Amino acid sequence: MIDLHVHTTASDGQYTPTQIIQAAAEKEFKAIAITDHDTLAGIPEAKEAAKQFNVNFIPGIEININTNRGEFHLLGLGIKETSSSMQTVIDNLIQNRNNRNLQMIEKMQADGLDICMEDFEKVFPNTVIGRPHIAQMLVRKGIVKTSQQA
Repeated sequence: MIDLHVHTTASDGQYTPTQIIQAAAEKEFKAIAITDHDTLAGIPEAKEAAKQFNVNFIPGIEININTNRGEFHLLGLGIKETSSSMQTVIDNLIQNRNNRNLQMIEKMQADGLDICMEDFEKVFPNTVIGRPHIAQMLVRKGIVKTSQQA
């Protein structure tokens, strides 16, 4: 068994890179790839955990691509190191995501909801915040009952 598309708490996953690698070892996976949305932040921790748990680890990323035909997600696997041009792309993607998040939060605030970016920074530190985090925050604050409802 292998899994080449796994998200961690560095983006919208539920488990840390170490927890993912440990679970892969326990389930005797032959290989696992961490492919967080628009970030490589979980890769160093996953590499260390893979050594500790003797798991074949593949560093990766899932990049959001917008074209005139729509949006799609591109998986990059086997990333050896980040070039300056790759880091520029990642930084731009994160900035675009952050701008979108701020717009969504401003719209919720305009509707009278008690929510701000500082809430996310406290609850989800060192994470690329995305729509799933916003849904989770709405549940935490009792604004909705479930993430699906959000």
